[in-house]
Amino acid sequence: MKTVKDINKWLVEYRDDCMESYRTSKDVPDFLRSPKLEVVWCTGCWLNVVLGEMGATKQQIHEIGFAHGQRCLFQDPFRVAV
Repeated sequence: MKTVKDINKWLVEYRDDCMESYRTSKDVPDFLRSPKLEVVWCTGCWLNVVLGEMGATKQQIHEIGFAHGQRCLFQDPFRVAV
């Protein structure tokens, strides 16, 4: 089972890559960019990697990632990702 500690360990190495993709993504409109969404994005990056390692299809990763983003609006993004 994955934990919040696993996300934090992963982010030590990959946070810069996640933030670069966040800054350059055309999928995030400017009016939605905020520090809160940065955390959602980074935890979502981790979730996408884990799902891929578990054999999820691109469609499954997309759908689960979308649900992750929705739930993070009112909950802790780290716990939602786990």
